[in-house]
Parts: sequence; C-alpha cells; structure tokens
Amino acid sequence: MQEIEQLLKDVAFKMGTLREARNRFSAQLAPEFSIFDYLRTDEMGLSKCIASLLDPKGTHGQGSVFWLHF
Repeated sequence: MQEIEQLLKDVAFKMGTLREARNRFSAQLAPEFSIFDYLRTDEMGLSKCIASLLDPKGTHGQGSVFWLHF
C-alpha cells in the first residue's frame, strides 16, 4: 500500500512540474501547436485557424498576443 501511495505522490509531483514547465516555456516552444491543424483551406478550415489564433488559451502558446493585435 505504501508503494502505491509513493507512486501516486511521485506522479502528482511530476505532473505538476510538467504543467509548470509548459506554462513557463509555451510562448517560446509552443509544445501543443501543430501546423497540421491548419492545412484545410476551405471557409471552415480558415475560420478554425483564425478562431484558434485568437483564443488566448490556444495550443499556439502565445496567450492573448494575436487577440491584442487583431
């Protein structure tokens, strides 16, 4: 039982560390961004692209930068 508790504590710590690293470096590295999300060029695809870029919580990792310049 102690081993399971220790494992859960280790996983929780590592997940917290990963979350903090993503928050700190997302503007430089954009780890969730994929250009393949934007390859559709019809009206719906372009609308999705613009909507994603204007979303401060988007996978681009740039926060509200695009929204503020829109």
